[in-house]
Amino acid sequence: MIIAGAGGLALQLIPSLERLKLAPTYQFYIDEQHNADPLIEGNYPIIRGEESLRKFWDGNQREFIVAIGGSQRESLYRKLCLLGGRPKTLIDSSSTVSHLAAEVGEGVIILQDVIVEPGVYIGEGCLVNLRSLITHRVQLGRFVEVSPGVQLLGNSCVGDYSFIGAGAVILPGVKIGKHCIVGAGAVVIRDVDDYEIVGGVPAKQLISK
Repeated sequence: MIIAGAGGLALQLIPSLERLKLAPTYQFYIDEQHNADPLIEGNYPIIRGEESLRKFWDGNQREFIVAIGGSQRESLYRKLCLLGGRPKTLIDSSSTVSHLAAEVGEGVIILQDVIVEPGVYIGEGCLVNLRSLITHRVQLGRFVEVSPGVQLLGNSCVGDYSFIGAGAVILPGVKIGKHCIVGAGAVVIRDVDDYEIVGGVPAKQLISK
């Protein structure tokens, strides 16, 4: 299995991979122009560039996990799919995902100590960071990033490509649009339109993207 990326998020993934007993079945992949974190460089095999990746995949399973965040997350995900890769969903063994969750999509990462309650939908490529709480019937679109300690409360909704900052709270029934940013520690009590950036308690519009 390939872990695409070798920076901060990749470091966060390592404890989850260890708990799931996936070591040493994975290798890290980076583009030739990027550098790996020294902790990864010194302890794990690294594949550099597309040509080396193709050679690796010729004799190995083509599963991958994208271990980068931000705007490059989906583009790398799609690139690896086009190269013949198969996105793998990873759920840390310390997390609780209700068997009544509506759906957890392909390529989703759920890190440690996350709680996902019944009726939740998590779209393709989402990243749910550690100690987050997703309560009943929450809906996450594609490639949503949920930072550590976020609380998404019942029947709230987050649109595609939005980012929820660390410790933010989205109150029940609130709808966050697409491509939004919710600042760290914000408490969102009203709907947020597409491309808005909000922050504060209660959250207010800071700027339109």
